[in-house]
Amino acid sequence: MKHFWVLLVAFLASTSITFSQDSTSNSSASKSSQRTLPSAPTVFSTSPFTTTNYGTRFSHLHLHQLPTARNIWVLLESQERSVVTDRIDVGGIKSETHARFGGHGTSWTQNAYYLDGVNITDPYSGDKPLLYPDYDAIDELSVSTAVHSARVSSPGVALSLTSRKGEKLAHGGVQLYYQGDKTQSTTVTGSKRDVGVNSPEHFKDFFNGNLHLSGEMIPDRVGYFVSISSQQFSKYMQNVSEAIDTKLISGFVNLTSEVSNQKLNFLWTGQQLKNPNFGVSSHVPFESSHDDVKTYQILQVGDKIQLSPSLKLESRLGYANASLESKLQQGVQEQSGVELFKGIYSGTAPLQQIGTRDRIDFAGVLQHTAEGHVHLWGGDFSVKNNLQAGAGWEELFSSNKYTAYDNLNLRFFNGMPYAIVMLNTPANARQRVRHLSLFIQNNTLFSDLFALDI
Repeated sequence: MKHFWVLLVAFLASTSITFSQDSTSNSSASKSSQRTLPSAPTVFSTSPFTTTNYGTRFSHLHLHQLPTARNIWVLLESQERSVVTDRIDVGGIKSETHARFGGHGTSWTQNAYYLDGVNITDPYSGDKPLLYPDYDAIDELSVSTAVHSARVSSPGVALSLTSRKGEKLAHGGVQLYYQGDKTQSTTVTGSKRDVGVNSPEHFKDFFNGNLHLSGEMIPDRVGYFVSISSQQFSKYMQNVSEAIDTKLISGFVNLTSEVSNQKLNFLWTGQQLKNPNFGVSSHVPFESSHDDVKTYQILQVGDKIQLSPSLKLESRLGYANASLESKLQQGVQEQSGVELFKGIYSGTAPLQQIGTRDRIDFAGVLQHTAEGHVHLWGGDFSVKNNLQAGAGWEELFSSNKYTAYDNLNLRFFNGMPYAIVMLNTPANARQRVRHLSLFIQNNTLFSDLFALDI
């Protein structure tokens, strides 16, 4: 095994103007909820642990009180102006897959996902998180598209998920969502029929349910937030007469403790996504699809200590694991084949893939804040300074095992045999990567109008 060590030193100096679009309602309902509800997604905002200078913050209002398809990628698709996704998700029709996206010219392989400040990005592909986020357990979503904080090492788009936490008053909620044939249209226009579309992609039925509880386990000391979600739906792919089923089950537990000047946090979340006919389309019959099962688990521990009124130490340790199974359909004993230039498959799927992903992440940040006033150009300016220094350590593991039926893939041209691809499976691929990062960053804000980052 060979080890590669890379030292990256970066200096960034920038100036920016920060605009605030927040507006606070004076109604009694707003006062009782104790939330600031922006009229639109806040631009150029910051999130608690992964600060961003350019991007968008989606608050609790945008996630849970406005109509959406109830997955985070729909927000990127429709409301983040500088991000382009690889799909158009109408009414949650693509809910079983993670979306790929890019912004400002970066590749989707350069994106990063954070959950409460801990990196949870797939270490192998870089295009997805090691979980399918429980939508009802997310309190805020921050999207950083450029000029990231020094603690974010990815050059692409950085998504920061802030989890919901326990509140003082015990409460809970139940949510049920359903749609079927009567709540959607399956009209096919003449232009689509001209290109061979006889039936569009649409739901047979869709069900989504959530139960969540929140409160205090120990008064004024330990709070909890627990969420259980289930999503089950059947849908017809374009020009496919038989429905395919998808099931997603998710659990989420977040415990928080605050004693004196110290805050502790423990988080666990897990999901299992089953799609027994993944990949079915008008060109991929059921026997050529994959029996797909993905299982995710994440554990995190966080600690925040207020050392003095102006000095704070924050640290987080996280472990993420994923088991990714994409198996051949049982009972299919025909070699995989594909019609060249048309992409029409026959027989079993070309490859079976069984993989695992593991990542261990530690991040620590020491933060010093100060406020004052300066006199410049005959005016009095308030000055806020935020100095951060920190370190990060990541251990990333990935493995994949590939298997092909009879170690052969067939190629056809106009229905006639054209070529045979001989494979050498089972084939195993393993990867281990270690990242160590150190950073220091200073931010100075003048009268909430001008900012200087170094």
